[in-house]
Parts: sequence; C-alpha cells; structure tokens
Amino acid sequence: MRNGPLILWDSVNDEATTITSRVGTATGVAWSPDGRHVITTSEDGAVAVHPVDGAPGNRLQLAGANCVAWAASTIAVGQRTGLTVLELRTPADLRQSG
Repeated sequence: MRNGPLILWDSVNDEATTITSRVGTATGVAWSPDGRHVITTSEDGAVAVHPVDGAPGNRLQLAGANCVAWAASTIAVGQRTGLTVLELRTPADLRQSG
C-alpha cells in the first residue's frame, strides 16, 4: 500500500469504506481477533490501530516496523532489528511491554 487512505472492501455488500485518510507506505496489516479493528505498520515506523467504524485510532512509533500479527491481547511487530511485543488492553491503550 502506498501513502494514502486505508480502505476496506466489503465483498458481501460490494462496497468500500475508508477507515483513515492517511496511512504511510504500509508494510504490514492485520485484523483484530474480534474483527473491529485493523492494525498497520508503515515505512515511517508508525504502528497504528484503526477502528473499522472510522473513529480515530491510536498510534506509536517503532523504528523499522515492517510487519505485524495480532492474537488475543498481544501484538507482535517485526522490525529490522528484531521483534517487539505490545500488550493491547483496549484499542485506545497501546503500551510497549518488556
């Protein structure tokens, strides 16, 4: 994904929804386990949680963030220098653990 909006396509209803107006050049995307949020990593080191309903999300900076996985309350962010584990209590509360 290049610099621009994050758009989700609903294949059942055949319609697109813009989740956020700007995402840097995306390097990773993952769905939350409950399907209500999308997390992205981007070339500029941003890790951002985007609610699917388009409400404002939360973000933090991690140098070299280039891929992401989300399981239960744990988010794993792959970086050029290793792996960072984030604990997500709620979508509005990202904190780095360890």
